[in-house]
Amino acid sequence: MRLTKPTIPTDAEHSEFSPSGSKRWINCPASIKMLREAPKRGGSSFYAEEGTAAHELGATCLEDESQPDNYIGKEYNKFTVDKSMAREIKKYTDYVSGQVTWDSELYIETKVPMFEVEENMFGTADAIIVSEEAFEIIDLKYGRGVLVEVEENYQLMVYALGVLFWAKRNGYHYSEETEVTLTIVQPRAPHLDGPIRSWKITIAALLKFLKEAQSAVKAAESEYPPFGPSAENCKWCEASPFCKSYADHNLEIAKLEFADFAKTKNEFSKSLLEVNSLTPEQLSNIMKHGKALEQWIKSITEYAIEEMKRGTQVPKFKLVYGRSIRAWEDQDLVHKLLEEHGVGDEDIYTQKFKSPTQMEKTLSPDEWEMIKDQVFKPTGKITLAPETDGRKAVDPNVEAKDEWS
Repeated sequence: MRLTKPTIPTDAEHSEFSPSGSKRWINCPASIKMLREAPKRGGSSFYAEEGTAAHELGATCLEDESQPDNYIGKEYNKFTVDKSMAREIKKYTDYVSGQVTWDSELYIETKVPMFEVEENMFGTADAIIVSEEAFEIIDLKYGRGVLVEVEENYQLMVYALGVLFWAKRNGYHYSEETEVTLTIVQPRAPHLDGPIRSWKITIAALLKFLKEAQSAVKAAESEYPPFGPSAENCKWCEASPFCKSYADHNLEIAKLEFADFAKTKNEFSKSLLEVNSLTPEQLSNIMKHGKALEQWIKSITEYAIEEMKRGTQVPKFKLVYGRSIRAWEDQDLVHKLLEEHGVGDEDIYTQKFKSPTQMEKTLSPDEWEMIKDQVFKPTGKITLAPETDGRKAVDPNVEAKDEWS
C-alpha cells in the first residue's frame, strides 16, 4: 500500500458552488443568487462539530495505520474520543484500508479542484483510492439523523469529476467504459443496505453529468436564474425560509392534497363514516409531505424571530419571552449557606444511577465484563418510518399477541 499525503494541488479558497450543495444548485440554480443576498447565519451545530472530530480521528488512524481504540480519551475538535466513536470509526478505517492494494494510492482528507465544473470550485474528500484501472471516492457520514443514499449522489459525483480530471493531468488513462466506485460509510444510521454502501458509475455517465452541472453554473450566473423548489432541494438551503418560490411550492402541495378530500362526499352509497374518513392513501400523502411542510414552517418561524430581533416588523406578531425555569445565581454560595446552617448533602443533591452507555465509557474492561450481562434493551416506542428505513417492521399481529398475553 502506498499512502499519499494531501497533495492534489489547488489554490482555490472559496466557491459558492460547493460539492455538498450540488444537489441544490444543480436543480435550483437561483439558489446561488438567493444565498448571495441572504443574511448570513453563522455558527456551527453540535452535530457538525462532532462530525469534524470523527473525521479527524479517522484521518489520523489511516495516516498512522493505527486503530481508533488507541485514541480513546484523546481530544479532537473539543470532543473526547470514547469507545462508541472508536467503534464506529473503525468500520470506516477498516473499509478504507481493505480497499487499498499494493499498486494503488490512498489520499486522505484531500482538497480536490473541480475547475472543469466551475472555475473556483473545490472540495475536501475524506478518502480517495487511485489505481491504473479505476478509482474510488469514500465519504464518511458520521451523522445518525438523516440517511444519505449513495446512488446518484451528486456530491460524490462532483468529487469524482475533480479526481477524474486530476488523474488525466497526471498520466492516468481511463476509457469511457471505466467504472468509478462511489462509497458512503454511515456507521450510526440504520439502512436496509447496511452502514457501507457503494455505487458504480461509468466515466461516460460522469461526463454527461458534467454537462448538466456546467449548464446549472451558467444558468445560476444569468440575470434571471430558474428556481427548482422541492423538499429535497430546499431542505438545507438557508434561503428556504424567505424564498417565495419554495412557499408557492409548499402551498400548492397543500392545496392539491386537501382538494382530493371533498371528492367522496357525493358518493351517497357509502356510510357517513366512510365518506368523512381519511383513506390510507390520504394518510400516506399527508405524512409524506407533512414533515417537509413542518420543517418549512419551523424555518420560517426561526427566520421571522431573527428578523424581528433586527427590528423588522411582522404584522400581527410580536416577540415575547417563553416559559423559563428558576435557577441558582451562585450554586456554590447556596451550598455554603445551607452547609453552615447544618443542612446535609442528602437534602441538597440527588443521585441518579448511570446508564449502561455511560458506565461502558467510564469503567475498565474488566469492570464492564463483570456487569454487562445485566444490560437489557427494552422495546422502543412504536413510531412511523419510511419504507427505506433500516429497522425491521413491526408485525401488528405479534404486537397485539404480546400485549394481551
